Amino acid sequence: MAQRRPCEWQSRSTLSALSSSSRSLMMSKVRSRDTVPEIRVRKLAHELGFRFRVHRRDLPGTPDLVFPRYKIAIFVHGCFWHRHPGCDRTSTPSTNIDFWLAKFERNQLRDAQAITSLESMGWQVHVIWECDTRTESRLRDILSAVLATGAILTSKKSNLHRNASSRPERLSKEVACNSKEC
Repeated sequence: MAQRRPCEWQSRSTLSALSSSSRSLMMSKVRSRDTVPEIRVRKLAHELGFRFRVHRRDLPGTPDLVFPRYKIAIFVHGCFWHRHPGCDRTSTPSTNIDFWLAKFERNQLRDAQAITSLESMGWQVHVIWECDTRTESRLRDILSAVLATGAILTSKKSNLHRNASSRPERLSKEVACNSKEC
């Protein structure tokens, strides 16, 4: 049986062995949108029956998924780039440590500012980590909980709005007719 060679991304020593121009070329291929974890979240949200917008540039931080009806914004963060606390994928490269630490700190600061700005605008903000997208059952649980909360809050608001706008006489007749005396 032929042995399979590990992918370049699977071997940490491969990145260290590359010349700086080769490493730069490889790192330039890392995408910031339409990543595999992001597409998994989108696919499952659509499968669950929710409709959303992708990468709304008019919102702070350009959230990965936006559910305008529920005022929910979701960021799908890579564990390495956004420093998921306690995750195995949150490692620091062994070369050029000062650069990487500064970069990670800027990423975390930018994330915090985007979340704060969105929350001040009245949005619910949630972060789904890359490691949570590995298993569909885990992702389904997270996404269902996040979106169910938004759907419940939205339906309560719309019912309150409908009841407040109806005329009091009409409302009292509806209540009276729902009793057993009608």
